Amino acid sequence: MILLLTLPLEVLMDHYWPKSYAKRIPEFTEYVLKYYEKWQNNELDMDKLKESYAEPAKENVKMDLVLEAISKAENIEVKDIDLQAEIITMSQNFGADPKEVYKIILKEHRVPMLVQSVGRKKAASFILSNAVDTNEDKKEEAKAEEPAKAED
Repeated sequence: MILLLTLPLEVLMDHYWPKSYAKRIPEFTEYVLKYYEKWQNNELDMDKLKESYAEPAKENVKMDLVLEAISKAENIEVKDIDLQAEIITMSQNFGADPKEVYKIILKEHRVPMLVQSVGRKKAASFILSNAVDTNEDKKEEAKAEEPAKAED
């Protein structure tokens, strides 16, 4: 999902949506029109709508802050090669030319957003690569206890 949020709107519209959402456009349009109609008829409770999005938004912000803090604490750097790899991945996902994706990112001044996104991904990767499976320790403890119980 993060990838979609960092992708320039022009790339989404030209490359991703036509391939991925062609079948879902009528459903999406109907959904938007229902909300618009509710809004026009004063039936849409904006406070409830905001409330429904508040908790997920808070969680996303917390996650981003944690990943950015880990990135700083572990001196995780985003290098040009990382950005190039991300642009290539984006272009492959959306059937676009990497050079065009890069031009659009520059044009829309999205480089800082891309750097942050790649930094968060690298921090998440760091966490996963350094994670310790505590369940393995529990399994070992349980196996060690089984013979002791059998002897009793």
